[in-house]
Order: sequence, then C-alpha cells, then structure tokens
Amino acid sequence: MAFSAKPFIAIHDRSFLDASPQDVVSSLTLKEKITLLAGYDTFSTPAIPRLGIPSIRLSDGTNGVRGSSLFKMTPAMAIPNEAGLAATFSLELVRTMGGLIAREAEARSASTVLGPNVNVPRSPLGGRTFETFGEDPTLSGKMAASYIQGLQDEDIGATIKHFVCNEQEHERKAVNSVVSPRALREIYLRPFQIALCEAPPWALMTAYNKLNGVHCSESRTLLLDILRAEWGYEGLVMSDWNGTYSVSGAINNGLDLEMCGPPKWRNPELVTSVVAARKVPIRNLNARALQVVRWAQKCARAQPELAYTTKPIEYTREDPGDCALIRRAAVESICLLKNDRHILPFTAASGMRKIAVIGPNANGRIFSGGGSANLKAQYVITPLQGLRNSAPAGVDIQYALGGTGAVFLPLLHEEVADHTGTPHYTVDFYNQTATGQIDAQPNGTITHDESNFLMIDSLPSGVTADFVAIGRASFKTNEGGTWIFGLSCAGKGRLYLDDTLVVSNWENQTRGSSFFGSGSAEEMGMYTVDAGRVYQLRFEFNSRRSAMRGADESQPLTFTGIRIGGMLHRSVDERLQDAITLAKNSDAVILVAGNNHDAETEGFDRPTLSMPGLNDRLISEIAAVNSNVVVAVQAGAPVTMPWIDKVPAVLFTWYGGSETGNAIGDVIFGRESPSGRLPITFPANERDVPAALSFKSEMGTARYTEDLFVGYKHYYARGIAPLFAFGHGLSYSTFDYSDLRVSVKNDKTPADLQVVVSCRVTNTGSVKGSHSVHFYVSHPVATTTSVIHPKWSLQTWAKVTDLPPQESEEVTVELDKYAFSHWSEMDNVWVIEPGLWTIEIRHTAELSADISGQVTLPELEWSGL
Repeated sequence: MAFSAKPFIAIHDRSFLDASPQDVVSSLTLKEKITLLAGYDTFSTPAIPRLGIPSIRLSDGTNGVRGSSLFKMTPAMAIPNEAGLAATFSLELVRTMGGLIAREAEARSASTVLGPNVNVPRSPLGGRTFETFGEDPTLSGKMAASYIQGLQDEDIGATIKHFVCNEQEHERKAVNSVVSPRALREIYLRPFQIALCEAPPWALMTAYNKLNGVHCSESRTLLLDILRAEWGYEGLVMSDWNGTYSVSGAINNGLDLEMCGPPKWRNPELVTSVVAARKVPIRNLNARALQVVRWAQKCARAQPELAYTTKPIEYTREDPGDCALIRRAAVESICLLKNDRHILPFTAASGMRKIAVIGPNANGRIFSGGGSANLKAQYVITPLQGLRNSAPAGVDIQYALGGTGAVFLPLLHEEVADHTGTPHYTVDFYNQTATGQIDAQPNGTITHDESNFLMIDSLPSGVTADFVAIGRASFKTNEGGTWIFGLSCAGKGRLYLDDTLVVSNWENQTRGSSFFGSGSAEEMGMYTVDAGRVYQLRFEFNSRRSAMRGADESQPLTFTGIRIGGMLHRSVDERLQDAITLAKNSDAVILVAGNNHDAETEGFDRPTLSMPGLNDRLISEIAAVNSNVVVAVQAGAPVTMPWIDKVPAVLFTWYGGSETGNAIGDVIFGRESPSGRLPITFPANERDVPAALSFKSEMGTARYTEDLFVGYKHYYARGIAPLFAFGHGLSYSTFDYSDLRVSVKNDKTPADLQVVVSCRVTNTGSVKGSHSVHFYVSHPVATTTSVIHPKWSLQTWAKVTDLPPQESEEVTVELDKYAFSHWSEMDNVWVIEPGLWTIEIRHTAELSADISGQVTLPELEWSGL
C-alpha cells in the first residue's frame, strides 16, 4: 500500500489525539509500523497521515535550542553550560532554565529537546564534560530532574541522555566500557534513576558505546531488564544519531526509534526480511511501534499546533525577562576560586581607577562548548563589554589582546561581505560525477553569514552529496600588513585572495578536532594586504575526502564542511609586549583566558588540561609586572593553573551563555556576590585524575578501574590534594552553620524512609550573599562483613538566597532511601546497612565537617525506583 511518510503534510483528521495507542498500532500496516521505527530526516520523525499520526520535530537543547539545521542555524538564546548550571546548586534556577529552553523550543517548532546530558565524567579531559552536571551522580540526577520538570511543565518533552557510560569521545562508537555492577549502579546509572523517579522524561537516548560487551542501543539488560522491567519506564527509547548497529538485535532488545533518518537499518526491505525470517517476532515490532505512537501522541497532545503544522517556522525570540534570567544564572554559576587580600570586588572605593583588560577571551564571543551543544547565539555580551557596562563611574578600561589562546584562528567575520556589502558569502554548488566531472552550471546557490560551513543540511534542492562548492566574498580590513589565514576541512579546500592561492588543505591531511572530530587540522598561509583595500576572496571546496592521518573511523557522525579563519599576523613577543606595557601602566589587570567551542567539543577529547595557545604564559608574564591581576577563566571543565601562586584572584566563569560578559562584570565590580561551588574536582596535575591510567580506549576497551572512586571520592581515598576541591567556591561574605538537627520521620519501609535534617545558616560577613549548604552522608562503622564505601558522599543541599549581613535562615532537607543505599552485587538489590549513620555539612568535599549529626537506621532492601 503506497503512502507518504513525509513530515509536515496536511493532516486534517486529529482523532489520533484521543485514540487508543493500542488501537492505532493494530490499525498500522507492516510497512507503516516499520516506517515509524526510524527518523525521517536529521531532526524529525515520519508521519502516517492515514491515521493522523504527525511528524514530531526535535532539536538539541543543552546550551540552547539551535533548531533543525546544523548549517543554517536560527539565532537563539544561549544559556550557561550544564556544568555551570550545576555550580549554582539551585534546583529552582535550573528548573526555570528548563522553562526558558521550552519557550525556545516552541520558537523552533520542536516538540522534544535532546537533553539533559547526565553522563558522569571520569576525567575532565572528556570532550563533553562541559555538557554534564559534574562528577557527583546525585547532583547530576537532581539537576536533570529539575531541568526536565521545567521543560515538561511547559509541554515540551525532554530526552535524557546518553544511556549509559558514554564518558569519552575516543572511539565512542566502538569502545567497550567495562564497568563493575556496583559502580554501574551507584555512579553511572544513578543520575538516570533519580531523574526518572523525580521527573520521568518523555524520551531517553541510548549511548554510542558498548557496555560490558554489548552496544547500549541493543542491550536487553539495559533497555528491557533495568529500564522497562525494574524501573517501569514508559517513555520512548531512541538511539543517538547513527548509534543503531543492527536490525533484529536492536528491535528485539528494546530500541524503539532509530535516529537519525533516513534509516540505515530500519528500512522496509531489511525489517520485512527479518520479520519474515522470524528473527523479529511481530509482537516485538508491535511493542516498539506502540512506544513510538505513545510518545508521538504525548507530544501532539501537549503542543498540537507544533505537531500538525504544515510549515514549521523557526524564529528568534526577544524577551528581556529571559535575558535577565540568563544573566542571573551566569552570575550564580561563577566560582570565586581565590581572593587573596580580598582584592575583589573592585568597588568605587577600591582605588582601581585604571584597569587593563587583557586576554584572548576578553573580546571574544565565547558562550558555549562545541558539537551538538553549539548554536548560533542571537547575541553575546563579551567580557570586555560586560566589564565596561558594570564598571563604576570614573574607571578607565583599556584592552589588549596579549596573545592567541585558541585551537584555530578566529573566524573571518567583519572582513567579508557579498556584492551588496552584507557580511555574507555567496556559495555556488556543483554536482560531480563518479569520475569527478563537474556540472557546467551551478545546481544551486546560497548565501551564508559565517565563515564556518557545516554542509550537512539546508543545501539547495538538487545538490547531491557528491559536490563541489565555490564561495565568494570581498575581503577588506582596517589592519594592513601580513595576515595569516587558516583552513580546516571535512573534505578538501583551497583559499584564494585575488586569484592567488593562500592556503591549500587538499591532500596529506591530518585529523583535527573540527566538525565533530571528522575535520582536518588547520592548514595556514600568509598574505600581505593593504588597509582599506578590497580583495576578492574565493574558496573551493570538494566534498570528497583525501586520505587523513589519524582518522578515527569509529566516529558515528561524518560531516562535510570548511572553516575559514584569519587574523593580522604579529609575533608572539609583539602582542605580549603590548599587553605588558598596558599592565605596567594600570592599577589592576583583569585577564580573561580559557577554552572555547573548538577546545571543548563533541567528537574529540582534550589532549591536555592546559588551556590552549599562550594562555598560561600570558598570565605568568602579566603577573610579573602587576601585583593586582584577576584571572577570569572561561571554560566548561577543569584546567590546570601553573600560575596560581602568582595571582591574587581567580574566577571560574564557565560558559555563561549570551549574558556571560555582564555576569563577569557584575561579580568583579561587586554588583553581585559570587555563590557558585565547583561541581567537579580541579586536579593539581593530570596524573591525579581518577581515570588517568585508563581513560582512553585501548584496542576497543575502556576499563573503569577507579570503580566507585570517581571525583572527590578518589582524591580523599588516595590522600591526594586537589588544586580546588569539589564544592569549593568563595563569596564576598562568610557563612556559618549551627543548630544541626537530625530526625527519622519514617523508617518502616524503603519507600517511606524519610530522614529530616535542618540547620541554621548565618551570614557572618558584611555584604548580602547567597550560599548553598551541602549535606554529606557517611556509612556506619565498617565491620568484617560490610562492603567498602567512599568515606562520604553528597546526598542533598539547600540554598539560601540574598541573605543580609548578620542575619540567619533555617534550611531543612529530607533524605530518602537513595541517600543511604548501596548496590548488593550478591543479591542484585539496593541495601541500607543497619547502624549509626553520620550526616555532615561541609564547605568542600576535602575539608573537615563543619557540623555533623547522627541517626540510626534499620536494615532495608529495595529495587526499582
């Protein structure tokens, strides 16, 4: 029976909204059932118009909602990265950010957002560490639950990911994560378990990797035994993009939806064949189709106008309230790591009248990590702009770059324009035959306003996957002299100025980190230009790849694209000397350093914890000539700080989203007191990281040898002093705890277990401030038959907001069965050990308890959620 599964065609009958999902599945033909089990294209599912089943649109959404294209992105609000949100230790704030993301998703015509990410980083080198809620599974699970609640309260579905043990990018499609049952349960599954218990997401995404020998997207243990049977999860299970590896195995073992489309495995011919061979029982096919129908119905009921639209519209919202919310989140995420001499804040009374702002990130639009979290921000307040916005009257701020600190040359932007003077490229596309013959006339033409061309979608109609692109623009700069240009390609490329070849990246390529790890390293070339003169810039790009050294064939996403960077070439010493001269003649220096979306990105793990380029050298050199240096580090994960003893103050600002610069200015100039606390340990040395000896894939295997001792649990157990401990974060005020009270409200059954803990928090400082109170739990004294536990673990927290000086506030928290349970590998159940438990409040995971109490609990066992 012929039918069209094309999305967004007119469906006038909406009886599907009220239909029984089981009846709908019974009415589907075999081909229709198969069609429902895979995506139609990159970010939408197929429609079945005959039964009123609409196409459902999805979008990435951890740092903002990009929309349906990775190439022609709709400008969007950028929120702080997940690790930054975790640093706020504010569930209420994260929930409101989820609501903001929901409103953004509606503006992109997306019914479901692909987030949050709750993987637990074993090492800060992981390329997507910035995209997680940090190293503590309880923190991650509760933050995820709040994010999900915010999304789904506004009728947009969440997709929790990546299920499970996807902690590295190296060989992520092939690697076998070997994990003990207890570590799997207590560390890596726990965030999913908590989130599903507190705020069941509408969808769940499987991980690329194998777990103990079986790919997660076809693991019966994970998808049917744990997720469905033990946890009772009723939502959709989808694969990560190109993360399906079989026909019958994935269908039989619980993968509902293959993404992205069009399908590689679940095309009608293949699935019909395995059904006919009885490798896939029809009941299993029906079970998968039923889950897709339920999910599509839930999305369509929540947002019928999105689901049944025939012309999805993506637009950019402008809401001052959301701008203020992002600014608040960015402020609360900032962690003040060091503040010797109480040098901060720089108030009007501090005497800092002439301030130098220096650094590679100071005037850059650094707002997010890379990969699927990246987006086109509708606006970004740079640190330099934010500092000027917040500086007291009479403060003179001067800027110097100081040196480069990025993986790639900065993208060309203001220097390029099309024939109308608009900052665009005009790009002609030509199809090519198998023999390399190129069509005489363009098969399509586009304009593009960035020098980064990720040509995965939104290409002109009629352009095939085998093409040549020729892009043209004028080039003009006010900075005359020798320029250095760079090309990174997923394909082959050349760059010309006035028909002179400047850079060739056509052959003998080396793998780099661009384009999700599928691009080449940047090739560079020099060209001398005159200030104010117009040059004709042209690039040639061929989608066919050359042989690439170091290519990672296990990467699931293969992209096509070209990136064009450039800047005025000056020697390292020249730029550094400019900054040194400015620093010498200034009362204080604010040095903004860090990473960016090229250094921290999906598809590529960081090779080192050091910041790229000249960041570290620049900080040391400036600190040698000015004693009032404040370093603001923009990054999504820990970095090493070899200069830490040379500067009096350090702020870790994360990727603050669209309002990143305003937030930095608010904190540095004392408009706000910092309250962020680290959700991940900062090691003093890379060798101190728990997974230092077993992080990468070795012949297809990553052994989780640190077991339970992830993050701060490892540092304490090994007696290793970190650079900055989990939970560390200073304020412009000080806070004390008193009157800790612990009581058992109910301990008859695991489901009813409730331990109530309260304490009084006092602001003992001189300024208003916010502060999160962290409650750790320690097990009863070990016996000869008890199992080994980390000494203590964070189990809950509470936050007081804007507490005035010398005033107090009482906080109360409740601890449930999750706070006291460990996984019994012998009995395959959760166990609460009987005895005297200790509950402590700690400023950091490293320091001694500030105050503690005890409670006696009986032995209990449980399973499920």
